[in-house]
Amino acid sequence: MKNKISLLLKIQIMRVLNPAFFRDNSDKKKKRRLLLTLAGAVLLGMLLMFYSGLMAYGYVKIGEAAVIPRMMLGTCSLLLIVLTFLKSGGALFGSRDFDMVMSLPIKAYQAVIARIGALYFVGLFVFVIFFLPAMAVYGAHEGMNGGMVFSIVVVLLFGPVLPTACALALGTLIVVITSRMRHTQLISLILYMVVFLGFMVWTGSLSGSDETKLAEIGILISDMMGRLYPPSVWAVSITEGRGIGGILMFIVVSSIVLGVFTAIVSAFYVPINSTVASLRRRQTKRVRTGRAKSPFRALYHKEVRRLLSSSIYAMNTTVGVLLMLLAGFAVLAVSPASIEKALGMPGIMQAANGFLPLLLAIMVSISPTTAPSLSLEGKSRWIMCSLPVEPRKIFEAKIALNLSITLPALLVSGICFWVRFRPQGLQTLLLFFVPVCYSIFSSVFGMYMNVKFPKYDWTHEQQAVKNSTSVFISVMAGMLLPIIPFMTVLRFPAWANLISAAGAGAALGIALYCGQRLRHTVLYE
Repeated sequence: MKNKISLLLKIQIMRVLNPAFFRDNSDKKKKRRLLLTLAGAVLLGMLLMFYSGLMAYGYVKIGEAAVIPRMMLGTCSLLLIVLTFLKSGGALFGSRDFDMVMSLPIKAYQAVIARIGALYFVGLFVFVIFFLPAMAVYGAHEGMNGGMVFSIVVVLLFGPVLPTACALALGTLIVVITSRMRHTQLISLILYMVVFLGFMVWTGSLSGSDETKLAEIGILISDMMGRLYPPSVWAVSITEGRGIGGILMFIVVSSIVLGVFTAIVSAFYVPINSTVASLRRRQTKRVRTGRAKSPFRALYHKEVRRLLSSSIYAMNTTVGVLLMLLAGFAVLAVSPASIEKALGMPGIMQAANGFLPLLLAIMVSISPTTAPSLSLEGKSRWIMCSLPVEPRKIFEAKIALNLSITLPALLVSGICFWVRFRPQGLQTLLLFFVPVCYSIFSSVFGMYMNVKFPKYDWTHEQQAVKNSTSVFISVMAGMLLPIIPFMTVLRFPAWANLISAAGAGAALGIALYCGQRLRHTVLYE
């Protein structure tokens, strides 16, 4: 049994990272590109670990080292819940290789354990990057002992369990509710958005603080993380001097939740997957005639239908837009003084007009729909290659879809921020112009990266949307390009307008270069 599960788990992992590619592939150019991407991923991981340690060191310097274990455990767990929930719809159900896997001499629970195990390793990776460096700083300051080492090992091994199980349970519930409904994917998308936005609003409401606690930031953070993620109180019982009982409870509860969830999903794994597969087959048999359209309109409408037909694709590529809209509505409902109190940064809102354009740019450019759009053609890519239209028309339709989502959202959010902060003159122009430039950059650059790094051999669209090289590069570039001027503005607020305009100009320049390269790209089978 163990050999079968480990083999299935190995297959899951090798879909993301396959050493055989580097050993057997003779395409040196492709190998070089992927090695550079891998080097970039390692560098990014090191930077995130450095940031985690630096943040912990900051709490040590202000005399609040005691909050580090609970704060980092809660942060990692909440981050993992969001990341797992965004991919939960395709993690267990709807995979194209379901029939092939179940034709093997395995049990349903073995396939379920392998799929959950793959997500567990993702969570373990998150904890290693964010939790371990912070605890190293904490241990160096407080002194490392056997109890602390035991706590760190337990949190690393069991910390990802509850967040992964909770997020998968929500995703499974949505799949079960919508599996027999008409317009399944559209209803699933709406439910995913409602749950995601509800979770963000809930965390925001619990993170509020009153004035009496602002002077005691350590108590505030510990209390906030305890409310946001109650198991964090159990897991750090040894480091907080409350004995071993809490961490033993953490181990027991995590194990029971994982075991119960695995047993329930295993019992219904085959029926739910069969229902999802039969629904997909029924939907593909529907043929309708339509009105004549121009090639661009036909391609654009095809992209819209593709987006609305996949909750994984829609949720993962619109998360930045959802956050931006949520932030826009939030600033209308919350006063600047309350925002300063919640952030613990008095006076920060006075300089908000300088960095607001770049803040919107960060949110609008982190998740372009174009980055996985070409890969999602999958086995049907021959249709795209045989269409009697120029390839640039196909690219333009995919880029237009992303812009048709981001630009209206930018207008709404920009108006909300303008109403609250009332920027004047040039600052008003930059509030809208800068994020629009980054939106164009994100759309075109994501398309260019997907042309360079397509992933057609996926068995579930989640692999193209979440685990492809083009998505990784596009998300990282979409974050770093606006974050660099954003941090510069915080350091030199007097030059905010010039820095924002320069960053927008750089983004447009890169978009223009990528657009020119796309015009000369030829698609072929």
